Amino acid sequence: MNKLFEDLVGAFGVSGHESEVRSVIVEYLNSLEIENEIDKMGNVIAFMGKKNQPEEKRTMIVSHMDTMGFIILYIEETGFLRIGKVGEFDETAFVNNLVEFENGNSGRVCISKKDGTLEDMYIDMGVGSREEALELVQEGDVCVITSNIIEEEKSIIAPALDNRAGCYMVLKAMERLKGEKETLENLDKELFFVFSTQNVLDGRGARAAAYSINPMYALVVDGEASGDSLGSSGRLSLGKGTAVKFMDKTMIIHHEVKEQLEGVYGKLGKKPGFVFGEEYSDGRTIHKEGTGVKTGTIVYPVRYKNTNMEMVNYSDIQEGCDIVFNYLLL
Repeated sequence: MNKLFEDLVGAFGVSGHESEVRSVIVEYLNSLEIENEIDKMGNVIAFMGKKNQPEEKRTMIVSHMDTMGFIILYIEETGFLRIGKVGEFDETAFVNNLVEFENGNSGRVCISKKDGTLEDMYIDMGVGSREEALELVQEGDVCVITSNIIEEEKSIIAPALDNRAGCYMVLKAMERLKGEKETLENLDKELFFVFSTQNVLDGRGARAAAYSINPMYALVVDGEASGDSLGSSGRLSLGKGTAVKFMDKTMIIHHEVKEQLEGVYGKLGKKPGFVFGEEYSDGRTIHKEGTGVKTGTIVYPVRYKNTNMEMVNYSDIQEGCDIVFNYLLL
């Protein structure tokens, strides 16, 4: 695993609290001398290409940088932390796991009864009173479910791979374009790269970015649950490549973007797979913004998505880098 990937995966970034992962991205962009800024929603927006182009030559590439987590709702007099969810996931799957707060303090996720729900869950920080707990955390603080990062020959197992792997793909495509100076100089379009906030909170960051950029086209890069583990279903499999999401519950891919992506895959000697997704992406807010944005999504398979031990395949990531790079050249 290279340093960029490791830094992205290891950075704190619960939705609405993305400052650490944002710093990793900004530092990398600055090292490449790529123009970037942070907007009011905390999105990182980078620019490449020729400025002041008409709308039809303005394209936005989007990859969200936030992840799910828990938030402290109330601290009991006994020092136990009552919690809520940030994002949609099976909260009971994280009972008996460790969490880490933005300030570095940690605790254990517990549940007060068998087959309990979120209301029965709490975090134990090993203190005996509310006053002791308040010395470590406050109501409203958020935490991420932690785990080890395990690198195998073909795969990586870690938390937050959805969508830090997507951020990595976009950054590496940008790095490649930056290195091809003649190609970049001859690029007759405006390219905006958005590393968005608050995806798990209805895509609020991407919506604000789409409003300010007002692009003609948007390509979203995101993770999608694979269907190749025991008991799962779906068409995506680890190591079998990326796919084009033609529809989910919130959006249908625009036919022009679909044709563009078919051309990109064809250029690489590949035939794109098409998937219907139960999960949403930032595209759900982008495509409706302003007078509308022609939007599509490419996805990479994530096994055990929305857990603290997600799994992705290196070959899928490399293909994603190639797809994004070649899409930039259209």
